[in-house]
Amino acid sequence: MQMKSFRTLYILLFLVLPRICRSREGGNLRINMLNPSRDRKRSIPGRAYLFSGAELRDMHSHAELGNENTQWVKALIPSFPCSAWERIYGCATAQIPTQSMGTSGLINFHKAIVIVLLLFALSATTAHAAKYAVHEDVVYGQGYRAEERNSTPTLAPLLADIYQPKPKMEGGYPAIVIVHGGSFKEGDKQDKKIFILAKNLAKLGYVCVSINYRLIQDYPPSPDPHDITILSAAIHAASVDTKLALRFVAKNAATYNVDPGRIAVLGESAGAFAAIAAGVTDDDHFMNDGPGYPVPAKNYPTLSVRPMAIIDCWGNASLVQKYIDGNDPPMLILHGTKDRELGASFLFGKLLAERCKMVGLRHSFIPLEGERHGAFDAKVDGKKLHELVDGFLKGL
Repeated sequence: MQMKSFRTLYILLFLVLPRICRSREGGNLRINMLNPSRDRKRSIPGRAYLFSGAELRDMHSHAELGNENTQWVKALIPSFPCSAWERIYGCATAQIPTQSMGTSGLINFHKAIVIVLLLFALSATTAHAAKYAVHEDVVYGQGYRAEERNSTPTLAPLLADIYQPKPKMEGGYPAIVIVHGGSFKEGDKQDKKIFILAKNLAKLGYVCVSINYRLIQDYPPSPDPHDITILSAAIHAASVDTKLALRFVAKNAATYNVDPGRIAVLGESAGAFAAIAAGVTDDDHFMNDGPGYPVPAKNYPTLSVRPMAIIDCWGNASLVQKYIDGNDPPMLILHGTKDRELGASFLFGKLLAERCKMVGLRHSFIPLEGERHGAFDAKVDGKKLHELVDGFLKGL
């Protein structure tokens, strides 16, 4: 338990509890709130009320007195940030009816203890809530691009957004390279669903590296046989860039507090193909853009990185399925049972799972019942996508 939690418990036990349990004065119970405002002390006829969970929402440090028998009480403990209440109650104001009880003496001590423990639990929840910082547009390497199909490609920076959990952890956090979808012609590292996924995983303690990669309109060069069409060239380039992102994370593990031995790769839709290709192929596959396009030194060409796991979200591994064997990283396969997307239907999820089973590769195939393509909001046994990913990785 952190020192901050001990300090909070001390304040609650030795400052709040004695004030809650203060004896009556002239028939009034004096309630002292930890609030520096002029309304810090209020006299309320009757005895203290044991607030239920629903009644503790967004409490304000004042009492609005009604007649002598009924009061509408609002109370807030401002030493707790709104995020604590928001996480549990949504920060909606609660009005609490109480009845005047006359001069009944001291507040029930056991009820006071319950209040203190509840407040401490809320404080501990806030103190231990995962925080993270976002580093936008970090250059993770370079890739060849062209303005037009037949123009000469030149090197251009490749960008990523890095979600880094706080505080710094001894040994580093596990990391996940996230590859967006978009049929290799669209999509972005800051797409809303990708952003939410990365944010939620960062809160669970993962350094998330959400990348942009070269698309069809970048006319990336590629070696034979990937240079047959602009689509096949873009698929090759996406896989090259994903492998580069893995190398970048490993090389810069100390900078971003990453455990270099725990780097996973996650792709959705088109990005899933690149993620799988990066995870199951040897170093010489998808390493460069072909003859005449040397790998820049900034792309760490001599570094070999094997991801700890591959997460396939409604993708298609058919072009690299022959490379999959029992020595590859464990694989999580998520696919909607009603996904009929051309080139990424549920069938491809089943085929990938069958291949993993045939070669003895450790894997988990989770059909998302009733879900279509892009099932970011799917739930399985009440668990959301980021929780499914977290559960799989923690089980390795």
